[in-house]
Amino acid sequence: MDIKEVLKKYWFIGLIALGLLVYLVVYTVSAIEARPTYVDTKTDENGNYIIYTVGDEKLLADDLYETLYEDAGAYRSYLKWSRAVIDKAVKSNDEINELASNYANYINYNNNEETIDSELKSAGYPNGYDDLLEYCTVNLVKADYLYREFYTNNFDTYAGNIIEEYHPKKVYHILVKVENVEETEDEDGNSVFVANMSDEEQQKLNDVLNALDNGEDWAEVCAKYSDDTTAENAGYLGIYDDQTVGQQMVTAFADGVIALDYDQTSDIILSEYGYHIIRVEKPTDEELKADKQFMSEFSSYYSYSNLIAIKEKSDELGFEIIDEKLKAFIEENIENAASEIASEETATESEGEE
Repeated sequence: MDIKEVLKKYWFIGLIALGLLVYLVVYTVSAIEARPTYVDTKTDENGNYIIYTVGDEKLLADDLYETLYEDAGAYRSYLKWSRAVIDKAVKSNDEINELASNYANYINYNNNEETIDSELKSAGYPNGYDDLLEYCTVNLVKADYLYREFYTNNFDTYAGNIIEEYHPKKVYHILVKVENVEETEDEDGNSVFVANMSDEEQQKLNDVLNALDNGEDWAEVCAKYSDDTTAENAGYLGIYDDQTVGQQMVTAFADGVIALDYDQTSDIILSEYGYHIIRVEKPTDEELKADKQFMSEFSSYYSYSNLIAIKEKSDELGFEIIDEKLKAFIEENIENAASEIASEETATESEGEE
């Protein structure tokens, strides 16, 4: 999966999702993990540390600790537990280490150290910026491996809604390269391209259109005329959906893909590279399962169901959850995940009735 696409999905968006209780968690870091040392060491008659007094009222350190844990402790424990499960479930290797390093470099390049430090601390990494590589390794790379495995194994349960909404397509194209393409504006101020074609380029485009109109085999026409490196492979570019194609392809091409239904071929589409003719086909379930980019979309689509993937691995690895608040937190969110599955099953049943 392309680095920029992974980061677009997970960096900061993922941290914000993990940081819904950031305000409380910031205070809980010291309260839960390192029971705070108070500057004012006054105690009451029972030896309890006093935070403040107002008249006859006072706030005790232990009461503050319990309040913070009640509000955010289970969530904080969840962050640590989920990372521990993911880290243990997915073994590090050279590919994982290289991807994590690339992600860390990308984040460093596009964000200042102070911002990274703050976001990582909010996400439960106590060392902030110094934990960037660990964050990339566990939260980006290893988590993606774990979720892809889970959703691949449970494809029939989760695939229906995301296929219906994202419209994944096998994308093919024939390119007639035009050396002189100018970008200008139309009457409405929109950016458009104008092709200044040579006689040779115009003749090639005519030959392609005539061959396709005469019903010649797409793959043969592509191999004979296309100027793209995919020519010998029927112009196959891969599987793209309505979410990813606009992020990875030039606008004119992406718009052309989105406008097509399965087994349709576009008219000529001009981009800065020249004229494209695009064809899309419906991928099989097995092709979708094998496509890392598409399967990575599931974890952002099904926010609660990711917890099922982590819980299954937790049980498989022998994690024993002792804390009752953490147990309740997990159970509550798994119930929310069940609603996502129910929605998916309803959609699947509706398709079957049609």
